[in-house]
Amino acid sequence: MWKKNILVKKRSNAKGLLEEKMFSLQPHFHEALFKHRKMMIDMTKNKFIDICKGTESLTVEKFKEAQVVRQSKCKDEIERVSDNARNNVKDCISKVLKELRDRITGEIFLDEQRKQNNPTQSNNTANMKRKETHDVYTKLGFPPGMTYGHRSSLRKECIKFLRFAYLVDFLSLESLSKIYTASV
Repeated sequence: MWKKNILVKKRSNAKGLLEEKMFSLQPHFHEALFKHRKMMIDMTKNKFIDICKGTESLTVEKFKEAQVVRQSKCKDEIERVSDNARNNVKDCISKVLKELRDRITGEIFLDEQRKQNNPTQSNNTANMKRKETHDVYTKLGFPPGMTYGHRSSLRKECIKFLRFAYLVDFLSLESLSKIYTASV
């Protein structure tokens, strides 16, 4: 029985870690990741050099002019997709921060209500220290009086943002490398 309980505990810990670190299992990250991946797949269809200009043979000058136009179009398309990808990631981060902000605000509100309703209980229990508000938290729109637990959950989300940004950057670089190899 003891061995079975240990195995169940290890399995649940591993499951929790996987769920926390897999972006495809988290709703906002899932949407943003697959939208970004679709944009990158569409972007890989571009080429810097296009030698198939129909059945007509071109002179060197016309070929050179056609390639300059093609490269300009490809550059504009990559910049457009890049801007859309950045907006996609910003939207994802803002949605996650909004949910976290709402949750923290709700918890602080509930704590204040509990203190007002049960003043004797709040004197007997150990209160969590509330740290003074910094400009960073204020700029992000978080309420004053966040506890260590609230700041800790914000740090966890910021770490997820960094890992998500690494993943998105990797997908973007992979798409760009595919464009270059397809062009060559």
